Amino acid sequence: MANIKKLAKGTCIAAAAAAGAYLTSGAVIYEGALSRWGYVNFKPEEILNEDYNMQKYLNNEYFRKADDWYVSSDLAETKLLNAKGETLIAEVIRQPEESHLWAVVVHGYSSRPRCMAKQAIGFYEDLKELTKSHAEQPDIIVCCGCNIFDYNKPYSIRYRMHKIVENLNAALVFVNRTGGEGPFLFAGGSMAMNAAGSLLCQFPYFEEYSQSVDLQLLGSVEDEKPEAVELVYKALVMGLREYFAKNRQSRAVLGLSGGIDSALVCALAVAALGPENVHGILMPSQYSTDHSVRDAADLANNLGIKYDIVPIKDCFDALRKTMKPVFGERAEDVTEENMQARIRGSILMSYSNKFGALTLNTTNKSEAAMGYGTLYGDSCGSLSVIGDLYKTEVYQLSEWINREREIIPWNSIRKAPSAELRPGQKDSDSLPDYAVLDAILNLHIEEQLSAEEIVEEGYDAELVGEVLRKVRINEWKRLQFAPQLKVSPMTFGLDRRVPIS
Repeated sequence: MANIKKLAKGTCIAAAAAAGAYLTSGAVIYEGALSRWGYVNFKPEEILNEDYNMQKYLNNEYFRKADDWYVSSDLAETKLLNAKGETLIAEVIRQPEESHLWAVVVHGYSSRPRCMAKQAIGFYEDLKELTKSHAEQPDIIVCCGCNIFDYNKPYSIRYRMHKIVENLNAALVFVNRTGGEGPFLFAGGSMAMNAAGSLLCQFPYFEEYSQSVDLQLLGSVEDEKPEAVELVYKALVMGLREYFAKNRQSRAVLGLSGGIDSALVCALAVAALGPENVHGILMPSQYSTDHSVRDAADLANNLGIKYDIVPIKDCFDALRKTMKPVFGERAEDVTEENMQARIRGSILMSYSNKFGALTLNTTNKSEAAMGYGTLYGDSCGSLSVIGDLYKTEVYQLSEWINREREIIPWNSIRKAPSAELRPGQKDSDSLPDYAVLDAILNLHIEEQLSAEEIVEEGYDAELVGEVLRKVRINEWKRLQFAPQLKVSPMTFGLDRRVPIS
């Protein structure tokens, strides 16, 4: 963090009301007594030219009603300037053993002597150091956030902000980025607290929003903490929308099997892109049940999307016949199951090429962990939408989506999961019960417990050993997986990176 421009850029905006301040990319504008503050979540690409934006705010009729001050900073010095560019006053606090700026405390004096405020501006790590050293006692704390979302983060952020207020006895404005950058999602959810630690304002999550708030208020707003499942839903919808917009794409295609994974991904895609931009392809084989085709069609009708039915039996039979001279009399096994998955992957990618639609992957985290999927088959796709959700979390999110009306067919939620690659196949033929499996996986991946520690939690030692063995030997598959939207504290390939061998 070489200077305040780097500190602020791409993270937050704090905007002023009648007597307040405006924090933008690389500058702070002061007006009057600094008793009222507002702030807004923003997307960094909206601030492309710092000079242009600064001049726009300086020339704004609203800001010309009072004295306009702003901060100009580089590695060498930090200055508080007025609208004419005249230097007023500034103070820089540096860590004793480091050369970079870790907090800026600005003393702002307007033309009225009674108007003075001392502010601490920085990221959480910077301000945490200030709470330890008490080098300065600010009146207002501005905590700039560029926090990558996971479903635990909003609650931990609230706790951290409260501790800063408690330690410094100062009003606090937390301004957090919103939007998506590939797999990384930013939740927004900015907030303000008075010096007593009362919550004065809580912004919605995953939305651009602005509001003014009086930091001297003594009361507090009702603290409506959203459920984690709601935050995950909003995160995935926003992540999908951002991924497509920033890659200049608008249309998506995915396979609809009648199962819960593809149904959930389809519902999320429609929420993000609109039904007109989502296309489903049903690809039944001779092993597909009638209810699976019916469930997939019901889902498409519930969401209002178009779909095609492309049976794969002829392709599958032709491929088996083609390989017969090579395979000889060997019995059919997982090879033929993988053939079907790869045929379906080829159909989806062919549609993607022909119509310019990005293919959405529908693999969940439980399957990815265990290697329960076919490379270049059901693992194909431009984006993994639910690759960071365990199967039990897929059920939970699907039921939440259906809380008011049936969107995902209830039969897709309630029936036993199956890949339907052989007669009578069920996931439970190859995997433990998902409730048990996901509990073990969570202890190992998120909690980072060893096999011995997991067994101490009451799980069967042989089962734990087998689950962890499969997690270990399938890292090579996950390395070739589609990029996935991060919503958990420990995402494959992003937070959890281990050697292939």
